[in-house]
Amino acid sequence: MRRIAVFTTLLVLGGALWAGAQKGLLKWPESGAKPTRPQPTRPTPPPGPTTVRPPAGVTGGKMVLADRFQVGEKYISVFSLSIDARMSFTAGGRPQVKKLSFKTFERYGQIVMAVDPQGGASRVKRKYFVSYEVEEGRKKTKWYQGKLLVLTRQGRKTFVSWPGGAVPGPVRQELSDELAARLALSDQPVGVGDRWVLTEQTLRRFMDLPPAARGTVRCRWSKTITSQAGHQVATIAANMVLTLPLPGGLRLDVDLTGKLFYNLSLRKLEALIFRGPVTIKGALAQGRRRIPVTGGGRASIVMLRRFGR
Repeated sequence: MRRIAVFTTLLVLGGALWAGAQKGLLKWPESGAKPTRPQPTRPTPPPGPTTVRPPAGVTGGKMVLADRFQVGEKYISVFSLSIDARMSFTAGGRPQVKKLSFKTFERYGQIVMAVDPQGGASRVKRKYFVSYEVEEGRKKTKWYQGKLLVLTRQGRKTFVSWPGGAVPGPVRQELSDELAARLALSDQPVGVGDRWVLTEQTLRRFMDLPPAARGTVRCRWSKTITSQAGHQVATIAANMVLTLPLPGGLRLDVDLTGKLFYNLSLRKLEALIFRGPVTIKGALAQGRRRIPVTGGGRASIVMLRRFGR
């Protein structure tokens, strides 16, 4: 799975805001292009009570919720991130309100070529069908869109190769931790009704949290349903609370509520949906002055994966 690059994105936006303050020009677009956000297909409960044999790995109704792959497995992954916010400040003695908007969308197909003893993918072929960002109303297509890459994990680093030639340095750096760790939603076996907290250490395994970030994700396995394919799926209610320092003295607070869908039969995360408010606070330095900034808006994160052989 692609590490969720939410917070690197926010650092870029904070840096842009800080740079604008240094020039005395806090300019943000009033609107931007809106990429299509994927609509998740949630697993559908069966029409009536059924008795389903527990999937492999379940002991006493509990299991560790972590990805487990097999060589030759294929899947399609779709990821979408959207942030829309407004910031208020005073410049030249006049109150100002500016918009901050960022969208990213990505869809790729992947074949697992090798796995480690824990079932984590250690070598994959990945074809990026679509990958782009929209910032300040400008769409930027990623270098690897349309390309077939080979990603290989050695130690805690991921090495990227492309049959068509050399991979640019920034791309190698961006993908350097793609296979760094197996996605795990719980450190210990959990079951229906259990509550647990994903610690910062766990989050850093599959999200690009910067060292200064603080936060947790509180989870509750609310129920188990049967999908249209006949798979057992754990529905996990979650709340993500994070604090992220931004360049220039600002702070971003994130409070997202959502659900995660873990396929117990396949032993993989199948989908996640998070939405909620973000708050911006702090003061930007402009020369010897500090300009108080307040603001907020909404953010959403959607990821879908569909598996096959």
